[in-house]
Amino acid sequence: FLQLVEQEQLTILFSTHITSDLEKCADEILYIKDGRLIGRGALDAFKAKYRVIHLASDQLTPALEPELIGCQRTRDGYSALVRAGRTGLPGTQTDADLESIMIHLEKEGSPCEKPAV
Repeated sequence: FLQLVEQEQLTILFSTHITSDLEKCADEILYIKDGRLIGRGALDAFKAKYRVIHLASDQLTPALEPELIGCQRTRDGYSALVRAGRTGLPGTQTDADLESIMIHLEKEGSPCEKPAV
């Protein structure tokens, strides 16, 4: 279908949760959650809006939580999405891939799960 799009200059709406498919064939991303447009743009520009932050358990503080988008527990602590350009945050930041963005956006608004003590 890529040849068809290139030859005929068509647009195809491709609805999927398989982000590896999108990484291979999408020029632009339109992200809709619960009927609301969450984000859109060229694939690389869309990904560049976010970073993934990796935090140790003791780095996750109540003051930090408003900065985090879709925090999730990992084996070593937590990961969350942050807006690109945020500096001075604890932990380490890495480039966000499409799968990380979508996983974290789906968890947006949910509190970080703290381990039972």
